[in-house]
Amino acid sequence: MFDPLFDRPDSSCDLKDELVSLASSIETHAPSAPHKNVRRHRRLAMPNAKAMVKSANADEEVVELIDVSRGGACFRSEMVYSLGTWVRIAAPCTVGAANIFVMARVVRAKKARIGREYGVEYVETNR
Repeated sequence: MFDPLFDRPDSSCDLKDELVSLASSIETHAPSAPHKNVRRHRRLAMPNAKAMVKSANADEEVVELIDVSRGGACFRSEMVYSLGTWVRIAAPCTVGAANIFVMARVVRAKKARIGREYGVEYVETNR
């Protein structure tokens, strides 16, 4: 099968064989125990805290903040956000005050007793 990335007539080295060799030498690890926390950053529980979420599809919404970390936040909402949705979030926030919003992307969603729980990952923007 012709691969335009690797099967070029002007290719002087066999890059494809090197990549295949390198990929096969990478060790795979067995999955860790399901209860083990494999997150990059420690989460801080935020009982009784609120966050504000803004998205292109909805108005600003005050939500229940569940936890935060350096990499993201978890909140409960009655709104429906699809995975991959970009939002701006201020977590924690003070209603009626000037809050600092950061860009985030919805990476997890699950049904909760009331509404849905969402996990968002903070996204660095280049301005």
